[in-house]
Amino acid sequence: MNIFADRQYYKVVKNITTNDWEEFSKSLLGTRLMTRNSAMKVTYKAYENTKGEEREFWKCMHKALR
Repeated sequence: MNIFADRQYYKVVKNITTNDWEEFSKSLLGTRLMTRNSAMKVTYKAYENTKGEEREFWKCMHKALR
C-alpha cells in the first residue's frame, strides 16, 4: 500500500496509531488491576509534567490503561 498516493495519508497514519493503542489496551486487560492502577498513576504524573507530543503520548498511555 502506498500511503503517499493520496493527499489524505494522514488518515491512514491516524488509523494505524489508533489501532496500535487499541491493541495495547486489549493486551493490558490480562494484567492485574493493582499493576494497571500503579501504571495509571505513573502515566498521569508524566502527562501532567510534560507538553506537546510527549504529553499526547502519556495521555494515550493513560487512556489505554483504563
